[in-house]
Amino acid sequence: MHSRKLTGIIASLVALVLAVLTVACDQGVPTQPAAEATALTPMLNFTNNLDNGNDRIFRTETSAGFGIFDPNSSMLAILSTVDFCDIGQVHTVSIQEIFENPDEPLAGQIRLLMKAKDINMWILDNSTYPNGDCLGRDLIASGVGSVVQTDNDEFILLRDTNNKNSFGATGHGKLMTVDGERFHYNATIRIVWDGDDFSTMKINEHFNVRSLGGD
Repeated sequence: MHSRKLTGIIASLVALVLAVLTVACDQGVPTQPAAEATALTPMLNFTNNLDNGNDRIFRTETSAGFGIFDPNSSMLAILSTVDFCDIGQVHTVSIQEIFENPDEPLAGQIRLLMKAKDINMWILDNSTYPNGDCLGRDLIASGVGSVVQTDNDEFILLRDTNNKNSFGATGHGKLMTVDGERFHYNATIRIVWDGDDFSTMKINEHFNVRSLGGD
């Protein structure tokens, strides 16, 4: 399939998925925060297949973001390639999509692998919303790290299937509190659902921080 045709298909599907995730957010499901749109630029140097002469593989660069709640506190972790609160930088993520059926993409699975070496992270106090000064919440800590996202069936909601959609992201890196303490963090969110009924969603999310002491 011609790369220009693929770009148009993926751009349209991304817009549709973002609309669905907005509905999920309205129902209390933590989803990706809004991020500035960037052009989908074909890449030929991602992961382990440098020769992209295969119609099943499509690579791009774009922006992305994730919101991860700590179930044991009021803390919220935001991992994003765009800048929030004037204390971050603008980055991009590398995306690889593998099409089960490149001639008719929506007829089969589209598997996603996304990697970012640099991504902003903010730990926020969700209980202070909307009175805080960073996305309406008080800032606890900020830093930079890496993130990997996977999705075994990216657009499952557009077709009938018995597959269980499993998708999510893992990030890790270093951050500093507003008081100057340095910490290491790791954050994970994993969602499984049937691609149709949002009430069937099962979400496992958490993040951990560990003091780096005098390192």
